[in-house]
Amino acid sequence: MIIREIRFNDKTMVFELLMGNYKKLKVSYETFEKLGLSLESDVNDEQYEELRREDEYIYAKEMSIHFINYRMRSTQEIKDKLKENNIPSDISEETMKYLEEKGYIDDQLFAEEFTAHSLNFKNNSLLFTRRKLYEKGLDKNLIDDIEEKFFSEEKEAANARIWALRKIKAEALTDTKEFNKTFRYLATKGFDYDISRRVLNEIKDEQES
Repeated sequence: MIIREIRFNDKTMVFELLMGNYKKLKVSYETFEKLGLSLESDVNDEQYEELRREDEYIYAKEMSIHFINYRMRSTQEIKDKLKENNIPSDISEETMKYLEEKGYIDDQLFAEEFTAHSLNFKNNSLLFTRRKLYEKGLDKNLIDDIEEKFFSEEKEAANARIWALRKIKAEALTDTKEFNKTFRYLATKGFDYDISRRVLNEIKDEQES
């Protein structure tokens, strides 16, 4: 198969080839040099398969890095993204190894940043945050370590109060029905029974006074 056109992208440092079947392939400088390619080179089936695989690997890397640049991701999120885009398992493994070596993946740092954002900016409960970390494929021991580092009863109570006030607005917690409804609402947000009860009683006392 003849190479019809060659372009070099100096931003990504890859060659972009237009093949005789009009398929575009991206290949690394190293592979381009190794195969001794040039314009009008006649690529045999074995070489074409190597170029096709190289193109898929480059695509997997570029897609993963773009995915990470949008926001930090867990290891499992990236694996799921590769699978979702039908990347073969061997190329997926090679891509993950590359990302780890280049420092694009750090589940410890991801968990810390995610937890800090969840608790301090979104005012979520610890339980809600833990569930989200599990969903992102993080190890239980790592999540336990993060909890020990970030959790405080004072912060949990402060967040519960924020959600309670959003819920009740102008309603009075002196009304038992409203109190119980708000209590159940906090439970759906993952807040602890005792903390929720204490926070609602404090708000109720403030309303009564």
